Parts: sequence; structure tokens; C-alpha cells
Amino acid sequence: CLNSIVNQSYKNLEILIINDGSTDGSLNIIKKFEDVYSNVFVYNKENSGVADTRNFGIQKATGDFITFVDSDDFIELDLYQICMDYIEQKNIDILMFDFIIENNGKLIKSSVINYDDKCEMYLKNSPNPWNKIIRKSLWDNNKIFFPKGIWYEDLATFPLFYLFTNKIDYIPLRKYHYIIRNSSITHRDIYDIRCKNIIQALDRLKKYFDKYNKLE
Repeated sequence: CLNSIVNQSYKNLEILIINDGSTDGSLNIIKKFEDVYSNVFVYNKENSGVADTRNFGIQKATGDFITFVDSDDFIELDLYQICMDYIEQKNIDILMFDFIIENNGKLIKSSVINYDDKCEMYLKNSPNPWNKIIRKSLWDNNKIFFPKGIWYEDLATFPLFYLFTNKIDYIPLRKYHYIIRNSSITHRDIYDIRCKNIIQALDRLKKYFDKYNKLE
């Protein structure tokens, strides 16, 4: 994962690595990257969950755009060069792209559902954090953050950007590799516990969309 990020052909990257209380020696690996690469910044904090950790990283970030890479995954070396060239050419706030799912060595090419209206497309597709690049001012100016303490924090957060920009676009680019492991939190047998949190996430969206008269 880290090798694929630090070796990107696009060099104007600020790489924030948040060690959320790992106990498996991850911090030693991360520190080696910080020692070698001047654009890698490591933060070590007590475990507080993915939402709080992402919020922490967003607050620390100083770049113009924000994206995420899960520590299980990796990206092809020209992903961000292609994306940033497109963003600068089109002057957009949000860019979506496709991805590849890897499950026990099997590659599944996955595409977002395409719509002519890219804002509608953004709203109706999965709120994954890792196949989107979002202008940081949208986070800051609209005080958007991930709600802590619930599952589906992505669902409760990413659709909100629909309210604040129409400069959204998509490229059919499959260079993010999403790795499925049976032990990952997304694939454990705990969906019965998580169902209630879907309602909480949707309720948060409802309040925002109602506030901006976009509930329909």
C-alpha cells in the first residue's frame, strides 16, 4: 500500500499516515517511510475508529484536494497523475473513478453506474471514500466531517457534497485495487448490528438535504 503511494508519478503529494493504535508493528514500518520520504507525515494516536481517524487526517491536511487509501489496498503508479491532470484541465471539485476488486487472486473490474448528469451520478453511486478526489475547501467551508460512533459513516457523509457543488465529473479509470480479506471489518458477520446505523446515516442526510431544500 505505502509503496504504491510514495512511488506515484504525481509528485505534489502530501501523504498523511494515521496510525490508529495498531498493535501489530505497523508503526515501525510507517516510521521507515517517514524517515525516507520528506512528503510523508506520520501521526500516532489512540484507537478511536475510522471516522475519528479520517477527521483527524482532514484537519491536518494542507493540500488543495483530499483522497483516501485504505491500508489493505494499493494503487497503480499513475493514478493520481491522470486524475490531477483531469481535475486541473476541467476545473472540477470532485472526481470519481472506477476500481478493481481483488478477492483471493480473482480480479473483478468494477464500474460506477454512469449517468449523463454527473451530479446525479455522484449522488446515486456508492459513497466509497477511496474512489473520489474532493477539493479540501468543500470539507472546510461546509464543516463536513464523519460522524463518530456509527457504522456507515461514509454513507452519512459523502452524499452531502452534492449540496455544495455542481463541478463533479467522472473518468472510467481502473487503477485503484480494493482488496477483500475475510477478516476485514467490512466483511465480518456483523451486519445485523450495523443495520440500525444505516437508519442513523440516512437520518443525518435527511436533515441536511431538508435544510437546503433538496429533500426530493
